[in-house]
Amino acid sequence: MADPNSPIFKKAPWLTKAMDVLDTLIDSDRNTVWADKVLLPNQTRAKTMTVTQSAFTNSLETILRPKLGPLANEDSYKICDIVDIIDDYWNAIKENCPTPFEPRSEDHTPNDYALQQTIGVSSLHLLLTMLLNDFKGVLARDRETRTRQFTELLAVDGIYNVDHWDRTVEMEEGVKGGKWTMMGTNQKTFKVVSDKLYNEIRKTEAYKDLIEKTKGS
Repeated sequence: MADPNSPIFKKAPWLTKAMDVLDTLIDSDRNTVWADKVLLPNQTRAKTMTVTQSAFTNSLETILRPKLGPLANEDSYKICDIVDIIDDYWNAIKENCPTPFEPRSEDHTPNDYALQQTIGVSSLHLLLTMLLNDFKGVLARDRETRTRQFTELLAVDGIYNVDHWDRTVEMEEGVKGGKWTMMGTNQKTFKVVSDKLYNEIRKTEAYKDLIEKTKGS
């Protein structure tokens, strides 16, 4: 029998949910921005794929962790609700920074951009955790309205400036890679990036307006 105090056992509840969320997100019938982008175990990596299943599901821990994650309460958030929120969030990211999401072609390679790779996914899901914690009760349940709220919140340079995510852009002294691509792929980096983005967002009118609404909710 598994030890209920072991790290793997404690991880299992949110990880199982994260797997279900991802499986729904990448379902071809949903046609999300993650279709054909996630490398599953035992799959051969296609040129369209930008992130592994494990990297994506691990990035959802802060959102789904029991008692602490803003979407962890199963009475309030079913799998379909969680998927819709994450889908709306990524649609808002795409609205602000569309280039990385363009289909692969002779002139465009999705893996040239860190936005849908481990650093982007992990940092942006940490950011989503912070935003969901800030806006409990005021983010719309209507998907169109919620997507618009996310789009307005995410309209900051750190997200919409595609050069920050571009691995091929030439910077000073011939060095290639935008600022988010040069920072590594560890938890400390993800926290640094998400904090920088969060601090940008907190200065926006969209953020301030929603915070005011929380005071009356």
